[in-house]
Amino acid sequence: MLKFIVLFVSLFVSDAFSRNLPAEPAGCFVGKSSCSTVNIVRFDGNKMIDVRVFAKINKSKYPTVEDVIEPFLDFTQWPNYVAGSENIEFNLSEEIKLLTHKFDYVIRAPFPVMRVNVVGVARFLDKTASYDESVRSYTFSLDKDFEYKGLKKYFGEVHIYNETIDSFNVSFKAIVDPVISIGLELTKPYIQRPLKEILDGMYQ
Repeated sequence: MLKFIVLFVSLFVSDAFSRNLPAEPAGCFVGKSSCSTVNIVRFDGNKMIDVRVFAKINKSKYPTVEDVIEPFLDFTQWPNYVAGSENIEFNLSEEIKLLTHKFDYVIRAPFPVMRVNVVGVARFLDKTASYDESVRSYTFSLDKDFEYKGLKKYFGEVHIYNETIDSFNVSFKAIVDPVISIGLELTKPYIQRPLKEILDGMYQ
């Protein structure tokens, strides 16, 4: 009986932590090196915004997985990736301790809100072992022990995968529950655009 329980728990744990990577939309890299999607999803009974950004990274510029992940985890550089953007402006972006991102930025919002200040701390965890097809994976979530505003929930994943002779693929998925009461359908592009700009700016 004990052996059965141990086997059952082992199978359950293995299944719980062996996950699929986000699927790229059809034609994502046809004639371009990145693409993104945005949808409204239901999580824990609440509707939220699901943004996914996909990029193909050339090994001539980023030859190793460490070279690829470094720009993402260099949180102090995030404002530089979107310098001059009309969609997002950082007031602060820093690593307050290992894999912990403190951010303060302003994004455009639909009329009549116009601008929203987003503040928080996101903690990242290395979850590479949980994704069979990944060469490096992190999950992240909002740490509500710190000040946060502009959003009620923020969590997601970043993956480096599909390594070939010439390239890596990167995917970034963020689930956001924004504090904007005018409707998620109107809000979707205002969340999508700055996140895509950050990823595009990382690998220019």
